[in-house]
Amino acid sequence: MESQSLPQDHWLAQTKLQRPRLREDIVPRQRLLGLLHQAVASHRLTLISAPAGYGKTTLATSLAHTATDLTFTWLALDEEDNNPTVFFVALIAALQRLNPACGRTIQPLLGNQATPNLDAKRVMSMLINDILETLPDPFVLILDDLHLITDPTILQALDYLLERLPGQMRLIATTRVDPPLALARLRARGQLAELGPPDLRFTLKEMDDLLNGQLELGLSSQDLRTLQTSTEGWVAGLRLLTTSLVQLPASSQHATLITRKMQANLHVFDLLAEEVLNRQPPVLRRFLLETSILSELTPELCQAVTGQPDAAIILEEVYRRHLFVVAVDDVALASSPIYRYHALFVEFLRRQLAREQPDQLGELHRRAAEAHTIPAQMIAHYLAAEQWEAAAQVIEQIAESIYSQGLLDRLQGWIRTLPTTVQMSHPWLIYYLAVCVWGQGQFSEAQRLLQGALSGFEANGDNTGRGETMVQLSIVHQIQGNFEPVAPLIEQALTCPISPSSRIHLHISLAWMGLHHTDLEQAQTNLEAALTLAEASDDPGVLQTLAMQTGSPILSLPKGVAYMERVLRLIEIRFPD
Repeated sequence: MESQSLPQDHWLAQTKLQRPRLREDIVPRQRLLGLLHQAVASHRLTLISAPAGYGKTTLATSLAHTATDLTFTWLALDEEDNNPTVFFVALIAALQRLNPACGRTIQPLLGNQATPNLDAKRVMSMLINDILETLPDPFVLILDDLHLITDPTILQALDYLLERLPGQMRLIATTRVDPPLALARLRARGQLAELGPPDLRFTLKEMDDLLNGQLELGLSSQDLRTLQTSTEGWVAGLRLLTTSLVQLPASSQHATLITRKMQANLHVFDLLAEEVLNRQPPVLRRFLLETSILSELTPELCQAVTGQPDAAIILEEVYRRHLFVVAVDDVALASSPIYRYHALFVEFLRRQLAREQPDQLGELHRRAAEAHTIPAQMIAHYLAAEQWEAAAQVIEQIAESIYSQGLLDRLQGWIRTLPTTVQMSHPWLIYYLAVCVWGQGQFSEAQRLLQGALSGFEANGDNTGRGETMVQLSIVHQIQGNFEPVAPLIEQALTCPISPSSRIHLHISLAWMGLHHTDLEQAQTNLEAALTLAEASDDPGVLQTLAMQTGSPILSLPKGVAYMERVLRLIEIRFPD
């Protein structure tokens, strides 16, 4: 199968590493910035913890933009980061924004991780050493939306990092709830600073600066107090309400709207969001709903989804109208501006879209998939659109790359989402599903799936797939202690056009079988064949296969010592570091 050769972080949206751009009309909150700056300067971890819409990300972004005495790097977390391999690749990418050398020694370990047994503490320990060596100057790492990380392995690794944090490093984490880290220990040691809702709420003065100073709404002191009491200084609620207020034709109507909205027995955000949405012109309202399916907004994607040729202009208008859109920083480096909806607002828009246009959802996702250039995003939209065959083809193209990076859960999840009939018509998908479940220790299920894939490859006349499947079947049989079919499977697989790595694996398997049966000539011949293949290949995975399969019993062979010396010399040449 032709598989795309993709970089390790090809699925990682680079905007996850870019702090949002501050709006020009943001209300300066020097009181809060001073608190945060002082906290970061004197604590290992600063936790900004509050429910959605309290301005946590905006506060962290403001400090990153204004604190000229500090260096920052940013990582916006999402649900897909709940996988140790994915998390570490993203974390290293964020640190490499400060120095590209940071984490390079760890990336090969992650890139070839084909089992779920990642030793996260070991990886974090290596990363700490890399930070000490490559990032000697003080810096701050901002983890945005830490509440989305629930994987115990990742949380243990973060605890390990906080316990052994390099002296030049500080962490800021924004979160909707306190994360299950060892916070009590950090508090007891004075290493944790915490900012919560009482700190983040707008004070009367800040509300006056926003509503009367900046927006010139002319609200009375009583109106301001009513708003503060009703919203408890909640930033998202205030922003939505002001969007409604500025659209009223007369300032005399402000007090009436404030009283009516604050007395309504409904969820405040949904009520205010609906008010804002319904006040938009029809074209803009439709644009908001239809583009809500996108995780990131670019003019090209918005145009493809909505069919609006002037999508770039409309997108800029959405930003100008304060419709809960944030601009990603470093937009000058991109071919076009990139924006995101605020998490609360996009959730509201998606619910509204599902109510108003349920029959259009599939078509919108199909358009998004066809316009995307990132394979992982294409797959997500094709699956949402139930365009099963199109999704299967993209998964098939990148399956090897995803598998080789150890992203078993992601690959398996994509494949299992497809209907069984679609899976069975793509033997390579069945093959990769099998090696995923094998990597998770489900050997009987892996054997069943591999037999199904083998039947599919034989029906299609695909000798490469047939050979690779027999390689995996031979391994599964050996693991289960069923040795009788192993040698015939290996002999058949070696007649097929399989990869050098698979061929090396089979030769070494035959060598071990020769050792077991005291057929030293067979063992020597197969070891020589494996090493010759490795010496002729520049693929790091080939050498890794050779090294992992080579063990000390080989020294008992007549030429065992010379063989081991050649293996070690080859490793030294290919990986001098």
